Amino acid sequence: MKGFKITVFLLGALFFMPETHAQETSIPNQLEDSNQASPKEMLDFATAAIAEIQEITQTVSALMKDAEKSGDAERIDCVRDRQAQIRALQQVSERSESSMQEALASGSTERAGHELRKVAVALSKVRQLLAESEGCGGQVGVSSGEFDIEVSSSGLTDSDDTEGQDVDDLDSIEPPDTTPFE
Repeated sequence: MKGFKITVFLLGALFFMPETHAQETSIPNQLEDSNQASPKEMLDFATAAIAEIQEITQTVSALMKDAEKSGDAERIDCVRDRQAQIRALQQVSERSESSMQEALASGSTERAGHELRKVAVALSKVRQLLAESEGCGGQVGVSSGEFDIEVSSSGLTDSDDTEGQDVDDLDSIEPPDTTPFE
């Protein structure tokens, strides 16, 4: 039931996204205007995109296994959430590919172009979710150890503010007007 809700939510999000999101994907230049792309180009792109989504699904499954081995509940939840979203987007992409094939068979290139854009948006989102999954647990760019920081005043000049402002000095500051239309 939860998977169905996620799928419905993602389908709704895909239909109501502004058209500019479709341009953020890695659609080759010849496919940017999908209505002018040949049916073979559309099918090739959709097939390659779905293959990449499947690879990402496997990668995230491996990340999930690692998270489960670590026993870190927060990391497990983080990867599991992204994994569920990726699976839903994979289903959407597969359905869009078959809808695109049907549209091409019936000669509806406009509908096929719409389905192709859905696949492209899903691929872009799946790539983003992969990056987020790899960052789960806060382990990206983190190093452990002790750090010592030394601060000296040798580079300061007399004009530098080296002391905090006294709270009593704040009483003499007038606040700005609330609106310039008074």
